[in-house]
Amino acid sequence: MDPLFALLVALCLTLLFGAAAIAKLRDLAAFEATLAAYALLPAPLVPAASRLVPALETLLAVGWLVRLDDPLLAWASAALLVGYALAMAVNLRRGRIDLSCGCSFGSSDPISWWLVARNLALALFALLPALPASGRSLSIADLTLAAAAVPALVFLHLAVQQLIANGTAMARGRDPAGAER
Repeated sequence: MDPLFALLVALCLTLLFGAAAIAKLRDLAAFEATLAAYALLPAPLVPAASRLVPALETLLAVGWLVRLDDPLLAWASAALLVGYALAMAVNLRRGRIDLSCGCSFGSSDPISWWLVARNLALALFALLPALPASGRSLSIADLTLAAAAVPALVFLHLAVQQLIANGTAMARGRDPAGAER
């Protein structure tokens, strides 16, 4: 894999996991309630798990910042993202469509199959740095391109988030602004 692409993936995952951890840590009680609502863990484990998840996200964010091409980090990130997708999928299959996703950036959008697909796509994205490196060194031009590309990718992620939220709202008979149709 080209080192520029590995750098972009690492920086994007640093931001993704960092933002997710911050959102959860800002209101641990709300995240604990969200985690409990998923009804996947025995109630006595929920408080510990609600602290463990943002701790894992923090470790992954820092890990991506420090080690750009660690295959173990790639697999751990993908596993966490697949775990999120599975938690949503189980609840969607149960017919529980009004659960908050508990996603990054403080989003409280309800879970949807689109969010499951997004998390699986992010898991594949996280695995890219596990591919063999090309051996090429990063140049100043690469770093400049990365500085421009990361904000663009963040805005792309936010746009996809909004499209998913709008599509989910419309499918449930509400306009995206929240009014009933």
